Amino acid sequence: MSEDIIIIEHLQFESFRPSGANGGEFLVRRLDDEYLEQSDVEKINEIINELDLWEDFISVSKIIYNELISSDLNELTVEDSYRENKYHLETDYTPSRELQLIRFFIKYTTSEASRITRGARNITPFNIDDLKTKIKNVKKWRKLFQFINVIGS
Repeated sequence: MSEDIIIIEHLQFESFRPSGANGGEFLVRRLDDEYLEQSDVEKINEIINELDLWEDFISVSKIIYNELISSDLNELTVEDSYRENKYHLETDYTPSRELQLIRFFIKYTTSEASRITRGARNITPFNIDDLKTKIKNVKKWRKLFQFINVIGS
């Protein structure tokens, strides 16, 4: 089990590990050690929905750069970016329970698993290190988005 800790806003993501062949799990707690509330669970869902946005931005930036600099395109296509609903997130959290730590289960959606396999018999096992990197990159995406908003105002 990895001891990586990722902090986004008032939430601490920790204890990442595989869960089956095509999923993973992690724990989340508040930094102030207060009980998690429904609004925290919604915030966690927002964070998971922002996974891959940084990676998509980098991919599209490379495509634009290649278009401007040369006529040679790398193997990445625009279809490989900007996919929504890549992940399915589950938890056993219920608002009636006072918990300081909640376990979340994450896996690819059926459409994303199909896209990844592209005809292969078995899906590539869910990569926990990749998940941790993507959660860390949510902070980069949010900073970029803030920067764009400041420039635009």
